[in-house]
Amino acid sequence: MSLIKKCIFPTLKTTAIGLTAAWTAMAACSKSKELDGQEKSVHLATMGSAGLVGILGFCLLRKDGWGKTYRPWLGLSLIASHGIAGVRSRKAIQHQDKKDAVQSGILQVVMIILAACVFTTKPNK
Repeated sequence: MSLIKKCIFPTLKTTAIGLTAAWTAMAACSKSKELDGQEKSVHLATMGSAGLVGILGFCLLRKDGWGKTYRPWLGLSLIASHGIAGVRSRKAIQHQDKKDAVQSGILQVVMIILAACVFTTKPNK
């Protein structure tokens, strides 16, 4: 579990943040109504990596003794809201509403950063 906590989780967290930012940039530059192959791939990778951050972060917090606090559940709710904003962003692109797509993308970036902070920072006891 130490390898997961020290290596895999921080890398996955950084990847999820980067992919979310890339998706937001692609949403801002999208010109067509349909998503092309690259946009679909980035969106799928964004949603998948954020989901893995949520599951792994939840498990790590529960293992570290934070299971009886609100923190694992707060992190999962932030990841769920990231997913909801991702679907909204994708649908906004399909309806050619670039403003809503970018707003939802920015909300996704904020949610994944907040979830990463909830999962990694430990307050003093």
